[in-house]
Amino acid sequence: MLAAHFLQSISAFKQHCREELGIPPAEFVRLQCLEWAAELLLHNPGTMVEEIVWQVGYRDVDNFREHFKAHFKQTPTAWRQNCSRE
Repeated sequence: MLAAHFLQSISAFKQHCREELGIPPAEFVRLQCLEWAAELLLHNPGTMVEEIVWQVGYRDVDNFREHFKAHFKQTPTAWRQNCSRE
């Protein structure tokens, strides 16, 4: 869909993203979703983690937690608790 939006073939779009961002487009989107989730966790303390998972486009809570922990080096719940203390 993004490639079509930019009037490029899929392979050309992927190559352009790698050249400009240093990562494939899917990785860029995943990282943006994780950053968005981190903001939602911080600013919506009453919202369950599972609800935020759906809001940012993940469909699998365990997959989200795995990606979140790999990126932020802590679970979503721990991140929320640690950031709210600062």
